[in-house]
Amino acid sequence: MKGIVRTMWIIIAAIVVVCGLGVGGYYYLSHRSTAPHPVTAAQLAALRVDLPENTTNLKDGLIQFTVSLQAKNKSSKQQISDLLPAVEDAINESMRHFTKEQLHTAAGLAQLKADIMQSVDKQLPGGKVSDVYFSTIVIQ
Repeated sequence: MKGIVRTMWIIIAAIVVVCGLGVGGYYYLSHRSTAPHPVTAAQLAALRVDLPENTTNLKDGLIQFTVSLQAKNKSSKQQISDLLPAVEDAINESMRHFTKEQLHTAAGLAQLKADIMQSVDKQLPGGKVSDVYFSTIVIQ
């Protein structure tokens, strides 16, 4: 009698394991992400926010610039537009941490872009900025 009960439990456990693997495999195969589709230039342009020309202080001078922010999605673009004064303030605050000498180098500009992305992302509740583009920069 004990042998029959034990065999039954082993069969039930095997069925549960096989069903679990089947359900897990189905879930994995049906929900795995596919390769991302390349983004077109038109899609990127639709997610870009162009800010007005601005002049602000550096640590040791002035900078006049025009910047565009590349949003990761429509929600992020809308948040940037809705919070534009806070976004512009965050950008100006980032600028104030740099010197003229730093911004005359490629590494300095790359660091400025990274700082702007980070400071703007802090202002957005759920949005993200994927890139920062400078149309014009005049450092005095």
